[in-house]
Amino acid sequence: RAMVDLDAGRASSVVSRRRLDGGAFDGEVPRVQAVAMYYLALAERHLGHTVQAVATLDRAIRADPSNANVRIEKAWALLDLSAPDRAQVVAEGILSLHPRRAEAYFLLGEAAIARSSMPPQQARTEPICLSHRGESTQPTPGAD
Repeated sequence: RAMVDLDAGRASSVVSRRRLDGGAFDGEVPRVQAVAMYYLALAERHLGHTVQAVATLDRAIRADPSNANVRIEKAWALLDLSAPDRAQVVAEGILSLHPRRAEAYFLLGEAAIARSSMPPQQARTEPICLSHRGESTQPTPGAD
């Protein structure tokens, strides 16, 4: 809670400073909103409101699509909801924007593990293949 208050205070300070200076935000408002929604989603998830947290994270992604931390949190929340296929899609999206984000690769592995522990009728059966740029591709049959 203290961390959420501290960062919300920082976000508020940035907004107040810009208003006092009379300067333009130059796109800072969406980023500040995304950070605020990110921390709200953390709190929602901590309280067990994971579905609500995913909805909040979706709004944060719309506000700042390039924020990898928001997308990473969404992938973790989707894994909590036993939605590894959706978590994989989010992780692949992170890698398309930030190909060096190690946590996105970790999330791909966690999604694969989660799928392997699901009943067969729920689990996705296609293997995951990554190109050298982190883009997901489907393997060519017989190309081993």
